[in-house]
Order: sequence, then structure tokens, then C-alpha cells
Amino acid sequence: MSKHTIQINREIECEDNTCGDCQFYDRSFVTCTEFDTILPSNGGRCDECLKADVTPSLWNRFLTAFKSAPVQTGCNHPAEPLLKEWLTKDDNSSFVFSYMNNMLTNGKSGDVLSLLRLVTRVMDKPNPHDAVDLIERCLRKSLVFQHEAVLACEKWGSKELIKHLERNIQYLDAPWLKNYAENVVAYWKSKPTE
Repeated sequence: MSKHTIQINREIECEDNTCGDCQFYDRSFVTCTEFDTILPSNGGRCDECLKADVTPSLWNRFLTAFKSAPVQTGCNHPAEPLLKEWLTKDDNSSFVFSYMNNMLTNGKSGDVLSLLRLVTRVMDKPNPHDAVDLIERCLRKSLVFQHEAVLACEKWGSKELIKHLERNIQYLDAPWLKNYAENVVAYWKSKPTE
């Protein structure tokens, strides 16, 4: 009996065993050459079990829809329902913020901006610890990133994000955006804490 083993970081028993002779798979992350980015690996199944499954994962369907059209402010995007389903299916918010930070580090700024727009639309309140690093990095980038970060802080309004927004107002490039950010901070500070 052959064993299909993926050795990246750790081995765990295969949850599927469709191929009948696998025992291990890797639950870490792999690099996807098609999208040139990091993806969750294998969804709990070895490569042979994945070959037996013709249904693409929800994350891969989202990425395909995400790449199919530009994400524009005020316009619905075909990837929105898939992202919302993926984010609510499991607690995937940590992954999506790590994913965006990784893309930002690797020079995929346009994709980060588009994905942040979508995440802001579909996510009610992320764990602030997941979002803080990305929002802070966006507040230090160009005007369009700064604007999207302020919009995310305005929608999510967590104490931590508002604190980071307030600390970074001085770095915002446009006077109108500084004024807008100051209003967002004032609004959320005036609300009673939950």
C-alpha cells in the first residue's frame, strides 16, 4: 500500500481517503503558481484525493471570480457572495488578512486594494488584531490605499482600528481625507463602548 505524503511542515492523517491508500496530508500553505500567491493547501486531503474531486474549492472559485472583473467602488462584484460564504463558513478572517499582507509585501498592491474593498463590503467586524497590521500599512501608502483604509475603519469601528487611524491621520496625503478621518475617529469615540 503506497502512502501519498506531502511534507511541507507537518503530516496529519487524510480526512478523505478517496484514493484508498493515503494517510497523510499537509495543513499548512502552498504557493499557487496560477495566482502567484499563498493558498490553503489541500483542504484536508492528499493530492490523490484532490485529483478524484472535480469540484473546485470555495476559495478557488472566489479567486477565479475575483480575477474575472475589476473591483469598483459602488458596483457589485461576482466574487462578493463567494467571499462572504467563505468568510462565514469557517473563521477565515485571519487568513484573508494574512493573505492581503503577503500580497502587499510581494508587490501585488492592486489586488490588495481590490480585495480590501470586497472584504470591507462583506465583513461586518473582523477580529481587529487580524486587520490592524494591514490597515496601518495601507494608511502609510498612496492616497487610494489611505482612502480604502479609512473606509474600512469607518465601517468596522473597532477601538483598536480607530486608535491606529487616529495615530496615522498626520500621514494622510489629502486635506479632505484627513478631515474625513478625523470625523470617523470623532464618530466612533462618541459611541458608547460595547
